[in-house]
Amino acid sequence: MATTLFAGHMHPVTDELIRIVKSAGRNVAVASARHTSLHQPGEGMLHVPWSPRSSLSAKAACTHVRNAFGSFDECVLTLSPEPCRGSLPELGISEMEQYMDETLRASLYFAREVLALFTAQSEGVLSLVLLDDPEAVYAPLEQMVRSGLAGFAESLVTQYRTGVPAVYASVGAPGPDQVEEFATFCRTERGERARGRVQRYGRRGALRGLFK
Repeated sequence: MATTLFAGHMHPVTDELIRIVKSAGRNVAVASARHTSLHQPGEGMLHVPWSPRSSLSAKAACTHVRNAFGSFDECVLTLSPEPCRGSLPELGISEMEQYMDETLRASLYFAREVLALFTAQSEGVLSLVLLDDPEAVYAPLEQMVRSGLAGFAESLVTQYRTGVPAVYASVGAPGPDQVEEFATFCRTERGERARGRVQRYGRRGALRGLFK
């Protein structure tokens, strides 16, 4: 049975994506520092320990999934930092370092491991889900991280616009009544037509095209 690994920030969109993937008959593994998913471990569902600040933990998480299910051919990486409130002078250096470690570095480490694995096995799909509202005003550190993650996603889909592995990216800020629709959008906006560009989900639904 095919397996999908979910990693990154757990969000209602992640829960809905897990539901969709499980209903398709795939195994599901969830690597998160905080397992807030409503989907409990059981047959075909694995919770994987992961420390976002550690590159070795990202490798260990992938190994854990392979040991449990034999292999996995898809990873859904949610790029959505926790809110970072307060002005820069109010944040300590250690707080800023930890925040960047758990967002930028965590995403970088996990994507690196997954891409290397999929390249070695000549099969695999990496789906990036960026939960971001371009019209929102975020605190300075959070804004810097969000801009970095957006650029990271755009660079990856451009670099892997052909060949193996396939990399897709979807970005949006769905409201509570749009979670199911956005999750479906993330699963359907794939294939050759969607490669090489980030698929944007607007306030009124899907807006296809390059995310700038």
